[in-house]
Amino acid sequence: MSRPTDSERGARLALDICDQQIRQPDLFPGALDVGFWLEIHHAAVAELLDADLLRQAVTA
Repeated sequence: MSRPTDSERGARLALDICDQQIRQPDLFPGALDVGFWLEIHHAAVAELLDADLLRQAVTA
């Protein structure tokens, strides 16, 4: 299995932050609205899916 790319590491970090912001918005006063974090979450998931598809194509 190949090493994760910088983009994958960044996407995973974004997912972790989004999960915290979405699940516990009251712990982060003055934080951005949930809709913003959902968009970031969707972009991070899309990046991870793209990286996985690329990895599958290269190894096939």
